[in-house]
Amino acid sequence: MGLYKIAAILGYSVLFAAIIGLVRFKQTPKAYRPFFYLVWLGLVNHTASLVFVHYFHSNSINGNIFVLLESLLFLYLFKNWGLFKSKPITFFVLSVSLIVVWIVDNLILHSLLSANAGFRIINAFLLVFLAIEQMTHLITNARKKPLFDPVFIICTGILIYFSYKAFIEVFFLMETNASLSLITNIYAILVYINCFVNLLYAWAALWIPRKNQSLF
Repeated sequence: MGLYKIAAILGYSVLFAAIIGLVRFKQTPKAYRPFFYLVWLGLVNHTASLVFVHYFHSNSINGNIFVLLESLLFLYLFKNWGLFKSKPITFFVLSVSLIVVWIVDNLILHSLLSANAGFRIINAFLLVFLAIEQMTHLITNARKKPLFDPVFIICTGILIYFSYKAFIEVFFLMETNASLSLITNIYAILVYINCFVNLLYAWAALWIPRKNQSLF
C-alpha cells in the first residue's frame, strides 16, 4: 500500500475524537468547545483534501485556508483556558498578527494555489511556545494527573505535531535538493505522528469535564 493511501486512511483517525465530540458536545463546558471545532474542522479538511487531490491534483487551497482557521481556533482555545488572562490584549495582537502574516504569505507574496511555508512555520513555533506555556502553568498548579488532564493531553499533542511540522517546513525551505526517498520518509513520519496525535485528542476528549464539574 502506497504512502498516499496510508495517509488517507490514517487521517480519519480524527473520527474518534470527532464522534466523542458529537456525543458529549452539549455537556461540554464552553471553554473546551473550540477543541471540538478544531477536530471537526480537521475531519472536514482531510475529506476535502482527498476530494481536491482526486479531481484537481492539489489540496493547496483548502490546506491554506485550514491552517489559518486552525491557528485562530487554537488561540481561542488557549484564551478560554486562561493563558492570556494577565494580558488580555495578547490574544487580540496574536490573532491580528497571524491574519496579517497569512494574507502576506498567501495572497501577496505567494498564491493560494501553492503550499506556502512562511505562515506555517510562524504558526507552528507560536503554538509550540503557547503549549509549553500552558503545560508549565498546569504543572505548577497541578490538580490532576497529566494522563487524565485533557488540557495537558491536548497540549502534548500540539507540542508533538507542531514541533515536527516546524522541522519539516524549515527543512524543505532550506533543503531544495532532498532525494525522493528522504522526502517520502519525512512525510511518512508526519503521517504516523498525525495519527498518534489524533488518538491523543480522542483520549483527551474522554476526560473533558462536564458542565457541572471543575474545569481545571
